[in-house]
Amino acid sequence: MLGLGVALVALLLWLSARAIGDAGPSAQPAPSGKTDPLRAELIRCNELGAAALDDAACKEAWAENRRRFLGAPEAR
Repeated sequence: MLGLGVALVALLLWLSARAIGDAGPSAQPAPSGKTDPLRAELIRCNELGAAALDDAACKEAWAENRRRFLGAPEAR
């Protein structure tokens, strides 16, 4: 019985991993007709890897992304 249970769990794990792997790029939403320059810059920074930490354009893009996500701070 224990062997059958282990085999069943292994089969379920294999099937779930296979289903996730099949989703791949088709699971991503289709890009809209309008392209966001900030999104393109963030993708470029992501591709730079650690070098993006020293890139001024990446720092500006991250600041703008934070501003959009968190909203502009209110004036006191």
